[in-house]
Amino acid sequence: MLLSLENQICLKGWIAAPATPQQVGLWCRILLGASEGKPNQELAGQLNVNRHTVELWRQQGRLEGR
Repeated sequence: MLLSLENQICLKGWIAAPATPQQVGLWCRILLGASEGKPNQELAGQLNVNRHTVELWRQQGRLEGR
């Protein structure tokens, strides 16, 4: 998954913002990890979530063009 530099900066900003909901932060981390080429299983292990959660959010990111 490719993300523009602008999108990467935006996602990192959301992660760093204290008021960002946890679910949004997780989604940002999944998309950033996917853009680095990390496999679903590795991302799931790093983020302590189910592999299917990673697959779902990754697919959603593709559908929304992020």
